[in-house]
Amino acid sequence: METKLSTKPIIPEYGEIPKPELVIRPQTMDEEYDRVRFYINRLPWYAEHGYKLILPDHPVFQQLTQDGADLAPLESTATRELFAKEVYNVDSYVGRLREVEADRPIIEQAFPRFQNLNAQWGFKMFPRYEIALTHFGTLGSYDEKLGKIIVSIQVKWPPKKTAIHEGVHIGIESNVVQRFGLSHWEKERVVDLICSLRFGDLLPGYILQPQGDEKINPFVTDKNLGDLPKSISEYIKIYPRK
Repeated sequence: METKLSTKPIIPEYGEIPKPELVIRPQTMDEEYDRVRFYINRLPWYAEHGYKLILPDHPVFQQLTQDGADLAPLESTATRELFAKEVYNVDSYVGRLREVEADRPIIEQAFPRFQNLNAQWGFKMFPRYEIALTHFGTLGSYDEKLGKIIVSIQVKWPPKKTAIHEGVHIGIESNVVQRFGLSHWEKERVVDLICSLRFGDLLPGYILQPQGDEKINPFVTDKNLGDLPKSISEYIKIYPRK
C-alpha cells in the first residue's frame, strides 16, 4: 500500500527543521497513464511555450497527438488497459533508478539550503520528498501539494539538476509564484537563478533557460534571496500584473 504523503509545509517554530526523507521510485502504471493524458490534453500550451514532449510511440497514442484528434478515448478504461499491456514496463526504469540513486548524496545536500530559505521567508518544504521517474512529458515537473518531483528517464540530463530545480519550484510556488502572479517564464528564471546562486557548487555547469524573463534578474540576487518575497513585491510594482 502506498503511503499517503503529508501536505503540511515545514515552518520553523521550535528549533531545527528535521532533515527530510527522500524516496526514489518509478512512476506506477496509473501515474504514467495520467501523465500522458495530461500532456496530450495540453499539447497546444506546451507547443506555444516551446516544449518538446516525449509521448508513447504506440500508434494509438500517436494518433491522439494529431491536430483535431478526438481525445475522448483517453478517458476510457480500454485505452488505460492498452497502455498497461503494451506501453508500461516497470523493468525499463531500472537503469535510470541507479543513476538517480547515485545522485542521492548531492540531492540531499540541497535540503539544508532549502531549510535556510524556509527559515528566512517560508520556502515550502516537506518532511518527505518523492522523486518519481517517468518516460513521458517534459524533462521534469513537480507537484507542489505533495512534495513530488518527477524526473524523465528519457533525457540524459543529470538527475541531480532536475531534482533540485524541481525542488526549488515546489519551494516558491505558493509564497512567490502564485502570490505575485508570475508568468511561466518569470517563474522559470527565478528558479534558474536560485539554482545558480545557491546550488551552483552542487550543479556545476548549470545553464539558465534562454526563454527565461531577464527583466526579473536584478530582483533575484544572492543578497535579496534573504527575503525573496519582498524583492519580488518590488518587481511587480515596476511590472504590474494585468
